[in-house]
Amino acid sequence: MEPLRPKIEQLVDELLDRMAAQGEVDLVSAFALPIPLLVISELLGVPEEDREPFVTWADAVNGTEHDPEVTQEAYAYLRKLVADKRADPADDLLSALSVVAAEEGGSLSETELLHNAMLLLVAGYDTTVYLIANTVLALLQAPEQLAEVRENPALLPDAIEEVLRYDSPVNISSPRWAAEPITLNGVTVPAGQPLLISIMSANRDAAHFDDPDRFDIHRDKSGRHLGFGHGIHYCPGAPLARMETLIAVGKLIERFPGLGLAVSSDTLTMRDSLLIHGPASLPVRLT
Repeated sequence: MEPLRPKIEQLVDELLDRMAAQGEVDLVSAFALPIPLLVISELLGVPEEDREPFVTWADAVNGTEHDPEVTQEAYAYLRKLVADKRADPADDLLSALSVVAAEEGGSLSETELLHNAMLLLVAGYDTTVYLIANTVLALLQAPEQLAEVRENPALLPDAIEEVLRYDSPVNISSPRWAAEPITLNGVTVPAGQPLLISIMSANRDAAHFDDPDRFDIHRDKSGRHLGFGHGIHYCPGAPLARMETLIAVGKLIERFPGLGLAVSSDTLTMRDSLLIHGPASLPVRLT
């Protein structure tokens, strides 16, 4: 993933140049959204002319209003892309997975390869959009801590980790199933029934974090958050998401020292999604 760093830096600089001509922008659509869209497309090897529908496809999968037709459209495209990569591999992740599936004992079936491609698309896109947006929002709502980060950029990685705990872009974990009957708060979940585990609730657990509802970039790092999951379910894209957010937010606050919310924070509308958490739009003043 490290070779993507120059591309990310170049893209962020171009977006900031474009934004500089405006006094006010929606930081989600103008900044947070294009960055992971380009990066995940580069990682998968999606041709530039094919990238625009990715936003619609990710919304169809991650949004509350699931649209089966749009989802099938996404799968149809990915099926063709996988076939193209198998026929003519390039230097990208999807080509590598396709070659492994075809040549190394069939360790990935066609169905597994297709679903992994979809997973990479939706998990590597929406989540990072809102990690960037939530980090900017949290810092703008804590101006003293934003000032500290501006004075000492080495604090920014700690700020991002605190956002992953305090305002995670992912509401819930991937589904789990009860291996045996479980009783939680007087309610019994029978064996074999699904459970949705709240990452955001775990990250605000007062038994694990002191004053958990307070945003604090100096928080003791010994209490690990679950923003990227845990154990065998730990997100393999975590280093890339951290790198994208570090570059994006670092360059943004350096370029625009007068950055501030253009609306009251209590008027912001959150994304309509069970899975994804973040502002649907984030109007900001640049000066």
